[in-house]
Amino acid sequence: MYAVAQSQTHTVETQTIFTLPRSVRTLAVTRACRVALLAFANGAPRWGKHELAAWLAGPYAEITRASSPLVAGLARRTLDPDATVDAVQLGLVVNDAITYTRDLLRAAMHPEGGALGAWDAWRRGLVVRCEDETLNEGWIPVDVPGARLRDRILSLWAADYLCATEEYEGYLGLCEVCEAASFEPLLRARGRCKDHNPSQSAHHIEVNWLGEAPTVYSSYSLAPADDSNGPRSGIHRRVRSAR
Repeated sequence: MYAVAQSQTHTVETQTIFTLPRSVRTLAVTRACRVALLAFANGAPRWGKHELAAWLAGPYAEITRASSPLVAGLARRTLDPDATVDAVQLGLVVNDAITYTRDLLRAAMHPEGGALGAWDAWRRGLVVRCEDETLNEGWIPVDVPGARLRDRILSLWAADYLCATEEYEGYLGLCEVCEAASFEPLLRARGRCKDHNPSQSAHHIEVNWLGEAPTVYSSYSLAPADDSNGPRSGIHRRVRSAR
């Protein structure tokens, strides 16, 4: 399923290419977007309102601060810090954003699969083209007033995807069990993360030889030769002390 945001179109007035503040590098922006995106994708299923608020006020705010001049003249709604947050409504918003994020990542794994989402982010002003003081070009997300949580996710993803499309198409993977996302190559090949890698599962068999103490054999699925987390051979023997 290709994830496409459906919300209001925002217009951001900017020159052909936005110049980042001094000391801010386009590569650093791209990598920060990926870190924040994966932090949400893999962490949000266990988050409450405090964790979400910390993510919005921390990584997300830090990344979009550089592009704040683009939306400086747009009105923002003032939030009451003492206002009560409806836990049910917040849960629905976060769950919607999690599902949207996973759909977006799955789409980006296929050739041209993320093109529609990236175009949508650019069309609505959620991401703009930029360059740093050394003329390295890239993309940066924009904190558009009134943007929904899923739009903020889209902006982070688009800024990274547009600069590293090949990495999404060649290395990104999602665990088929827990849906954790990572650019670790073995995840894509196995289809499972380290916590759910079947090559690390073991079966224990106790064998009693006549007149000897019980011996325990652990039978493993064979792990790849380059897998440091799994055993190197299929069967390991452990002898218990005599009873």
